[in-house]
Amino acid sequence: MDRIATFYEKNFKKLTGFIKEYTDGSYEVASDIVQMVFVRLLEMEKEGRTNFYEDDSLNFFYVYRASINTALKYQRAKKRIEKVSLEDIHFDAYIDQDY
Repeated sequence: MDRIATFYEKNFKKLTGFIKEYTDGSYEVASDIVQMVFVRLLEMEKEGRTNFYEDDSLNFFYVYRASINTALKYQRAKKRIEKVSLEDIHFDAYIDQDY
């Protein structure tokens, strides 16, 4: 875990900057994605799956690629979400209902 934490502290801003390009320029979303990748790495390490290590440190390309893949999944999921304006919702239909 110490190696992952050290790698995170050293590379978080760089990875977030790269991933920001995949999130329509949103630093907040990019940082969330990078954090999700590191949480997953911690889970994998706990399970004994350490194929993301190269020699004694994390493989930057592996983490970079995992971050890109997560960002692309985010973009696909975002396209499936149907956005509705509040003006399009008729609240009167719900007010008189008994629950």
